[in-house]
Amino acid sequence: MSLDANTLQKLLYQQFREVVMVHQRTEGELMVDTQFRFPDGDTFPIHLSECGDCDCRLRLSDEGDTFMRMSYEHDVDSFFKGTRGVLLEHILTEGGVKWERGALTVRTSQEQLAKAIFRFGHTLTRVYDLTLSSCTSRPAAASTFYVDLFELLCLCAGSENVQRNYSPAVPNAESYLVDFRVDDPNAEPLFVFGVDNVDKVRLTTVKLAHLRRHKVIFAPLAIFKNQSEIPAEDLSRLVDIGGASMPTVDSDGDVKQMIERLLGSPGRSPVAGRAI
Repeated sequence: MSLDANTLQKLLYQQFREVVMVHQRTEGELMVDTQFRFPDGDTFPIHLSECGDCDCRLRLSDEGDTFMRMSYEHDVDSFFKGTRGVLLEHILTEGGVKWERGALTVRTSQEQLAKAIFRFGHTLTRVYDLTLSSCTSRPAAASTFYVDLFELLCLCAGSENVQRNYSPAVPNAESYLVDFRVDDPNAEPLFVFGVDNVDKVRLTTVKLAHLRRHKVIFAPLAIFKNQSEIPAEDLSRLVDIGGASMPTVDSDGDVKQMIERLLGSPGRSPVAGRAI
């Protein structure tokens, strides 16, 4: 059997029409019905409404349901502290989702509604999955990678020169946030990307390409949690966009020396790898 792209496109279009639907309740409220579900089988309550405080016009919200469910067996405040708090912030930032008076929300346009729904559902899933982790579990352990990286950058450059989740001056900046911006009085700012898995490699490649396309002046640095786990083709694409060969750094001390050498150095190598 040969696969035909046009035929499959039509098939997927028809199938998505059946699994993603908008319902209007009796009180006039619009709800988006998707295949995103909580472990107990309940679908995510995704509320759809107009918003008059921005140009996007549409607002998706869980109306506080996700954290309400999490509160049944967990102290919700604990998800905003320590390593879980760092991971939660990272999840929301990557999904473009905001925390507003207990609810998780995202604003979008009619043209971008489909993408926003899937991104929102994926983010709600990742947020709820925080209930499955403990301080020694993989998700929480992964979050310490960014904590360690932040502390290392502050040690090398001074905390006053390190900015987390920097929003660059590019279109749709909220979708292209830089993990860390390190200001250097002697050179262009250093944009540092923490890379803890293959998805982050691909996301970083996209972000770098967008920054290059809009001629942002910066020196990039990617620091890996474990470079050996990254597929060669993904690594190659990142290096191509980074614009230079990729040295490998294997220890905290070497990474510290690498960052210090890059700060204020005229011949910067834009990408480094390490294991934290």
